[in-house]
Amino acid sequence: MDDSNDFCAELNRRTKSIHDKSDKATRIKLAVALTDVTIYTQVLGDFYYVFKTIEELISENAHSVNISALWLPKLCRRKKIEQDLAYYLGLGWKDITKPSPAAQQYVSHLEEICGENPDILIAYVHTMYLALLAGGYILRKIIRRTLGLSTDDGLMIFHFSEGSRIELKNHIKNAINRMDLDVDLKEQIVQEKIKIFEMNNEIIANVQPKLSSYSRLLKFLLVILVFIVAIIFFCLVPN
Repeated sequence: MDDSNDFCAELNRRTKSIHDKSDKATRIKLAVALTDVTIYTQVLGDFYYVFKTIEELISENAHSVNISALWLPKLCRRKKIEQDLAYYLGLGWKDITKPSPAAQQYVSHLEEICGENPDILIAYVHTMYLALLAGGYILRKIIRRTLGLSTDDGLMIFHFSEGSRIELKNHIKNAINRMDLDVDLKEQIVQEKIKIFEMNNEIIANVQPKLSSYSRLLKFLLVILVFIVAIIFFCLVPN
């Protein structure tokens, strides 16, 4: 496809700097969250409210030509995250899972911005759902190892039916690129995608790791380091 007609490519290009930019503290906190069940559950709970709000707004605006063309039921993550939270916290997870101030502001912003123009949800589908479809498979494997899980229970947020990941990725990209969006709306979507990265980072920055969490991360990193050294060693030893 000609890049001039590829709005998805434009979205990626114009938001690359904010996507790549993340202060060290935020990156460390994200790494810690992937090794600590308590912290991971806290972050997962926050994003539950985000995905829940996105999907409620999509349902409310199903009459929109662009939203109806973009959305597929197989993309829904709300029920998947509910399964994960029930796995970690038990059936009473709703009583103990509350959004952090960062997540609450995220939800409030979503409701406000979509009240002005529901088509802004295009930015959320392109950012949040494509991220899960693109990197979720690898992230699921990493989290499963770092949290010591023996099965994929607790990792349903990353689960898509067999063979549907590529299909869904292509559907989102093709649906967006086929939309007849004017220049002003495209600019709004670009700016909203930048805002999404900022709000995602705020949720991660809200994490408050304990000293034991950093210790667990260090042990995991040491295991990876030993593994890498072992690979280099065996590659250098002559047959």
